[in-house]
Amino acid sequence: VAAGALSAARTTTAFDLLDDGSVVVPVTIGGMGPYRFVIDTGSSRTVISSRLWKALRLPVLARTEVVTPAGRDTAYVVRLDGLAIDGRPSVNLAAAVMPADRYAAGQQVEGLIGQDLLAGLVYTIDYDGRAITWHGPGELVPGRRLPLSVRNNRLLVSLDQRDGDASPLSLVPDSGSDALVLFAHAQGKLRLTPREVGVLSSVSGSRLVRRVDVEKLVVGSASLHNPLAVIIDTGESVAMMGDGLLPLNVFSRVTFNVAEGYLIVQSR
Repeated sequence: VAAGALSAARTTTAFDLLDDGSVVVPVTIGGMGPYRFVIDTGSSRTVISSRLWKALRLPVLARTEVVTPAGRDTAYVVRLDGLAIDGRPSVNLAAAVMPADRYAAGQQVEGLIGQDLLAGLVYTIDYDGRAITWHGPGELVPGRRLPLSVRNNRLLVSLDQRDGDASPLSLVPDSGSDALVLFAHAQGKLRLTPREVGVLSSVSGSRLVRRVDVEKLVVGSASLHNPLAVIIDTGESVAMMGDGLLPLNVFSRVTFNVAEGYLIVQSR
């Protein structure tokens, strides 16, 4: 899908950072726009708001099932021709249609850019500098590489929590999450202290979750002490969702290279 974008030289896109950690970039569709879209590394596919779908009068191609930690939902599928992020080479892809009030903390945002576009690119999200660097072909990015794999169209990073860890954490590196999310089956992999009940929201709705204190989360050479975290029972298989979601806005910079299978994080 993103083959045309792969040939592009190194460029930079400034982004807006919302209160919930969402990364918002300007996107054009068929030369129309720009529209505000969230870069969502935890989403397997691109999503367009029902508001923009109606405005662009896009025909429905099919229906699909959307799976998130908060549950499952069905959505229309439409074709987006000439989708471009901040003037980069455009791509054509199919997108799911979801209500605009389901993401970005109620902000005026018209969609999400998912892995159907992002997986073909090498890029660094610089949270401190509020810019995304789209790396050129063969460009080397310094830093410790963490193993990154693809399972059921979702990215998973493997995180050893101790030397010789026989059962490392497998988390979705998620720019759309504002907290560490652990699935119930993964509770034994970290030291946790239960707290109160809270609410988790996603594009498929909201659900109750249990808040917990995590003593420490090891991410490569970095350690997060007492990160904000919640536990949920997704009802999905371990093979489908991994062990949870890793929020990326807690880091200074994060680099993705799906083709070569690695993630690089730099702590603050």
